[in-house]
Amino acid sequence: MGLKRNKLVSAGAGDYMGEKAEGGVVSEIYGFRMAPVIALDIYSPEDGGNGAEGCLAGAASVSAAFRQLPSGIKARALSCGETKFDGTTGMFHMPAELSCDAFFTREMNAQTGEFYDFVLKGVLG
Repeated sequence: MGLKRNKLVSAGAGDYMGEKAEGGVVSEIYGFRMAPVIALDIYSPEDGGNGAEGCLAGAASVSAAFRQLPSGIKARALSCGETKFDGTTGMFHMPAELSCDAFFTREMNAQTGEFYDFVLKGVLG
């Protein structure tokens, strides 16, 4: 699993989302969206009865797992390539790509102009 490509997408309006006042300090909130594509390699042993169909079962498991992501990460599409036998590993291999959206916010101290809190929307557990 690895990052194949990524795109930073503006939220519009200079990414400005509003203000928050806490303890007499005003912070401006900005947001943005990232659109990563994650590369996956799904393998299934030739022995053990799974073979090439094991790759399809693996893809179904990956798809189910990515539906359980926190609210700040949205899986858009899982694309699977052709399943082929890999003689080097002795396993069937299916390349796949997961396209997602990840939503972030960041806070800026209105008095100093410094950004100090970057947060992925949602909770990773």
